Amino acid sequence: MDTEKCRALLVALECGNLTAAAERLSYTPSALSRQVASLEKETGFSLLDRNKNGVTATDSCRLLLPVLEKLVRAA
Repeated sequence: MDTEKCRALLVALECGNLTAAAERLSYTPSALSRQVASLEKETGFSLLDRNKNGVTATDSCRLLLPVLEKLVRAA
């Protein structure tokens, strides 16, 4: 699992939307969205619930968050 993709996901959840997360990480929103989509493909399930108000973690993502946070901190 790529730590940059994990970090992108964590920042998106912290910011609450992909555009703000992309700006914070100096990515385009499209690039950030592709990173999250790639991570979702790797895990085999959706990680974000997307709506007009932003993004939130899915139930499955919430289960992974402690591992992802530990992975990013260790990198």
